[in-house]
Amino acid sequence: MYSNAAGEVTDSDTVRFKWRRQAPLFAWTRHEIDVADHRRIAKLGGLDLPTARHAHYLEATLSIGFRVTDPAEVVRRNITYGASAILNYVTDALRATVREFEIDEAHLAEERFNHGHAEGIALPEGIMIYHVYAQLAPDLAAREYLADRRDSQRHREIEAERHEQAKLAAMRANEIKRIEHSGELERHKEALSALRGLDLDPYQLLLAHVAENPQDTEGTFDLIMQVWKTGIDRDEARDVRSSELLTYLIEKGVMQAVDIERFRDELTDRIREAVSRKRPAPAGWTEHPVLSPVKLGPASTVPPPRPGADGPSVNGTRRL
Repeated sequence: MYSNAAGEVTDSDTVRFKWRRQAPLFAWTRHEIDVADHRRIAKLGGLDLPTARHAHYLEATLSIGFRVTDPAEVVRRNITYGASAILNYVTDALRATVREFEIDEAHLAEERFNHGHAEGIALPEGIMIYHVYAQLAPDLAAREYLADRRDSQRHREIEAERHEQAKLAAMRANEIKRIEHSGELERHKEALSALRGLDLDPYQLLLAHVAENPQDTEGTFDLIMQVWKTGIDRDEARDVRSSELLTYLIEKGVMQAVDIERFRDELTDRIREAVSRKRPAPAGWTEHPVLSPVKLGPASTVPPPRPGADGPSVNGTRRL
C-alpha cells in the first residue's frame, strides 16, 4: 500500500498512474501490510477486570486470532501494531461482561463472553478477530477470600451434621433407657408381688437386695453395722436409765433395798445380753420395757429390821 502527504492511500497499481501525473507535487510512501492469520496469547490482571460492585478482581488468559482485512484502513489510521487495538477492544468488552457477575460467578462471565464472541468481530481499524477465547479466574486476594468462605461453609456443614448425629444418638440412647427403665420397673413390681406373702425382717430384706445388687454390698453392710451399733448404744442407754431409776426409787423410799432381789436376775440377764449381743433383734423395732410389769404397793412407813443375831439377814426372807 502507498500513501502520500495529502492523506491518500492506494494500492500499487493505482499509484503508478498517479505517480506519473503528480510526481512533482507529492511523494508516495510505500507500506507493507501483513494480511496473514495471527494467533496471540494475552494475560489481563491487576485492576483491569473488577467484578460486581468492584468487590473483587479477576485474572484472564486470552487466546486471540486475527487478520488484516482492510489494509488501506490500517494505513489510513497509521496502525503500526495491530495487537494493541485488538487488546483494547477485547479488554473493554470483557470488562463490561465481568462487571455483571459476582466473584463466585466467574465461570458464568466466562461462558457469556466466549459465547457472545464466537462468530468473530470486525474492528473498524480494518482488522478481523476471527477467534477469541477467555479463561477467567479470581486473583490472589479473591482466591483467599473464596477459600476462607468455603472453609467456613464446610465447617458449618460439618457442625450441623455432627449436631444431627449427636441428636439422633441421644434420641436412641433415651429410647434404650426408657426400655431398660420400663423393664426394671416391671421386675421390681414382680419382686414386690412375690414378697407380699413372705414374712421377712429388715435384715433379710437387705440381704435380698445385696443378692440382686452385688455392687451395693459394702454400703449395705456399713448400714447394718450402723444399725447394730445404734441398737447397742440404745440398750446401754436404757440400762443406764434403769439403774438411775432404781437408784432414784430407793432414795425416795418408793422401793426398799430388799426389793431389788426380785429384779436382780432380770437385771443380770439384761446386762449379760447387752455385753454379749451379736446383733439386734431380727424382727420388730420395739424396745423392751424398763421394768417388769410388777405392781408396786405403797411404801411402808416402818423401817426394815436391822440384820442381827435375832433378825433375818438382808438376803433372807422378809417377815410380814
